[in-house]
Amino acid sequence: MSVFIKILGIAFVAVVSFCLLKSTQPQIGNLVVVAAGTLILIFLSDSMQSLVTTLFNLGNKSQINAEVLSTLLKIVGIGYLTEYSVSLCEDCGCDSLGKKIELGGKIVILSTTLPIVTNIISLIEGLL
Repeated sequence: MSVFIKILGIAFVAVVSFCLLKSTQPQIGNLVVVAAGTLILIFLSDSMQSLVTTLFNLGNKSQINAEVLSTLLKIVGIGYLTEYSVSLCEDCGCDSLGKKIELGGKIVILSTTLPIVTNIISLIEGLL
């Protein structure tokens, strides 16, 4: 809970700073937003690490293939980072760049899922 309070504090300071700076120095306001987002990700890194460790421990107990679990975590991570990057682009007024990042994220996710899809197709072929 204390991490969330820190995140809210950073966000509040960034929003107030951005609002104060947007009319006089919008470039610095955008940098404040990017810096706040980076700080938030840094504060979340410990939580993300413990989450990944817990998921791998659960996967080991339930005998889920570690490669499949790793791939799923990569897909989720790519999705979150893509969404975060697109939001930053939109905040800075670069909507078209955000759309290209979104397309790139979708393509990377699709290419990351290919081993799982290939395994599923092989499994289905084996059943037929």
